[in-house]
Amino acid sequence: MSDRIENVGLQGMICGLDSKPRKFSTCLECKHRVCRDYFVRAFAENVFPVNEGEYHVTEGVGPPAITKFRRENPYYLPQEALVDMALGTAFHQWVELANTTPRDEPVGRTSHEVHRTYQLGPYKLVGTMDICDFEAKEIVDIKVCGAYRTKQLLSKATKGEEDEYFHQVNVYRAAFMPDARKLGLDVFLKDFSGFAQRTYKLKDRIYPINVQIYDAGQELEMVFDNIEQSLLDEPRNCTPEETWNGMRCKKFCPNYLCMCYQGPSYNPTDVT
Repeated sequence: MSDRIENVGLQGMICGLDSKPRKFSTCLECKHRVCRDYFVRAFAENVFPVNEGEYHVTEGVGPPAITKFRRENPYYLPQEALVDMALGTAFHQWVELANTTPRDEPVGRTSHEVHRTYQLGPYKLVGTMDICDFEAKEIVDIKVCGAYRTKQLLSKATKGEEDEYFHQVNVYRAAFMPDARKLGLDVFLKDFSGFAQRTYKLKDRIYPINVQIYDAGQELEMVFDNIEQSLLDEPRNCTPEETWNGMRCKKFCPNYLCMCYQGPSYNPTDVT
């Protein structure tokens, strides 16, 4: 049983009234908030735990600097980022509820939201495979993305370039389903606006992407190295590729302690 690390990870939101960080518990007591109880409570009562020695696959394939700051500090997200999280979570739960196969044990051909663990040296690696076809030996991960990220994934897949999401499904194969012969992403476009269609030339709402299979040993070695990097006092800086050429830093990264952070500045010790 992993020991939970308290008071780190997602703890609250950036207030829509004064752009300052607020704990979820504070938001629930506020009479002037712009979010209703049900929205705040959904996060306040389901704060994602950070467990000692336990890492999600997404942490293992992501930038070590982001993993370090999220695991060692409390952080706060703007409302738009929380809405994006809620949309992604709701979509995955809808897929799970719409299918009758058991959650943890594969029965028949296909299972959804399959939880697995893998011991990677001293670290416990955990992950959830969205769709597993046990007859076709296929793993598919569901992504709900904005137009920029969707276009980026399509471009990388066409050019044979690497991406965190491609590594994620490859690590699922390496750690949880080594006999898988086919990997893929089902990318659902969440902002199908006229701007997105014109700017990124996206004409559909759903984009299935075939993912190239990488060497399993190298994938697990990469995850191990990333975890080890995240434990250093000064992990390596994020690459331009990892920051999506700055887009991730500017709009999505909550790590206000990171040297790359471009959002509102505040002293985390003053959070109420």
